[in-house]
Amino acid sequence: MQHKLGMINKGYGVSSFKALSDVKKSLSTKKVGHMGTLDPLATGCLPFASNGLTPLIEFIPKLPKVYEVEIYFGESSPSIDAEFVDLESLTFEKLKIDIQKVENYLDSIIPSYKQMPPDFSAKKINGKRAYDLARKGIETNLKPKLVDFYEYKILSFENPVLKLQISCGEGFYVRSLVRDISRLLNIEAFMYSLDRISVGSFNILDSKRGEIVYYDLKKVFPDADFIDISLDEFEKLQYGIAPNLDSDNEFIFAYFNDSLVYYSVNLLDFKKQKFLIN
Repeated sequence: MQHKLGMINKGYGVSSFKALSDVKKSLSTKKVGHMGTLDPLATGCLPFASNGLTPLIEFIPKLPKVYEVEIYFGESSPSIDAEFVDLESLTFEKLKIDIQKVENYLDSIIPSYKQMPPDFSAKKINGKRAYDLARKGIETNLKPKLVDFYEYKILSFENPVLKLQISCGEGFYVRSLVRDISRLLNIEAFMYSLDRISVGSFNILDSKRGEIVYYDLKKVFPDADFIDISLDEFEKLQYGIAPNLDSDNEFIFAYFNDSLVYYSVNLLDFKKQKFLIN
């Protein structure tokens, strides 16, 4: 059984679920989960885990993410992305846009701020997805949430399109940031494109759209302890007895005969141990 971590460079118009079907075929397994959903209209880095490493799906989304987003000014959309926009009808008319005001605002929300999720989001309200309610015209009554916003860079401004690179934490909605900038300037805007460049060590820089890249655990967890265990410890594992490892590292991966057989994660907000005996 293959226990793998990796990333697929998701293409435009493909759901995260559909993107994983290629991974499942590649690994000949049905047990594959992705970490941090990308909307169909978004592209880029979609990390995944297979088989015994799938519990790490809960941890990976906590890693910093880097996005490149293009904001088109002069047109709006209920979903704040291009779903309801006729892209061919856009005029790209130049507008009076105060970029310094945008920079001042972005500076002010570092390192964190309270962000209102978009109505068209996967947030659950009484068991129903917010986007299902929004499509029916029902109020979502979502609540703002404190999110981390680490840094940003203006990559280009070709009026009326502003391209930003941003680094943020778990639960951050780029569409909400676009909405907030639109309100700040009192100019209609929507997210013209979104490309997720990286999630922690996972990145798309050396890959093509649709390409699957597998990652060594040492690259994803460079500060972890990687320990070879004895035959005696391995035999105990088969009875559900965790190995006696001389380490207080937050991440420990144990190997026997070059095969990963056990790992543990010990963080304040995430604790997990897994026995990988085939």
